[in-house]
Amino acid sequence: MRISAHVGPLYKRLDRVIDREKFCGMEVVRTARIEPVTPVGEIYVTEQFATALACAAPEEFICEYVGIQPMAKKYGECRMYSLRRAITSN
Repeated sequence: MRISAHVGPLYKRLDRVIDREKFCGMEVVRTARIEPVTPVGEIYVTEQFATALACAAPEEFICEYVGIQPMAKKYGECRMYSLRRAITSN
């Protein structure tokens, strides 16, 4: 399993083919282009996601910079971080 995450503006639209609402936009496409290049067993997140997570839960998660990574389907490159839960001692 591999997981990717990104944060950005989304748009909710009615898909007339399936007659259901769905989310769309460039940020959905960007996230879809990250998952295929994420190594198996890893969680890769964008810099935007890592920043939002650092503000929301700085003690719970660690995002380690893995460099500028190419995205699938020649969609360009993106600064990526590996996400993991922080080890806490109780």
